Amino acid sequence: MPSPPIIAGVKGTGALGRMLALTFFLAACTGGSGRVDGTHHTPAVSGPARLDAYAALISHLAGHRSHLYVNTRLCYELLETTYSCPDRLDHADQRQLSARLPGRKIDFVAKASSMPFEPYLEIVMSPIVLEAAGLRVEGGVVCGALCGEGSVYVLVHTRNGFQVRGEDGSYGHWRA
Repeated sequence: MPSPPIIAGVKGTGALGRMLALTFFLAACTGGSGRVDGTHHTPAVSGPARLDAYAALISHLAGHRSHLYVNTRLCYELLETTYSCPDRLDHADQRQLSARLPGRKIDFVAKASSMPFEPYLEIVMSPIVLEAAGLRVEGGVVCGALCGEGSVYVLVHTRNGFQVRGEDGSYGHWRA
């Protein structure tokens, strides 16, 4: 039996779904250092490096799965105190991301109603930000309104592009 496809991006399940997801995100972060402090982040990576970083995170979170649904909206949940979606993947970004992830079938969607009714996993991502210790991007795997886990990931640049180095534990780890 094939694995369910993965959906990358942010699932727009309406106000109730977003409220539940945000509640689980923030509740699960209580073990962290309280870094959700109102700091406003400005996206720090642009151009080809931005897409290389997203491709590295998607690949890391997708694992062996080859069919991906990628939501074009990029939203903050942990790096900011309020939910916002200040960035998106435009058509040029989508073409270039597909080229960076060979061997994967990628369907880009703009909203939850475009997603399949079959079982699925969703990769949740945010805009990429720069902190003193390097790049950070929120990412996680969601398998329904009350199912999933994720964190803020540390990305480092290597001679082969970006690599996920691990999680930034100061933001906590969410699990629903």
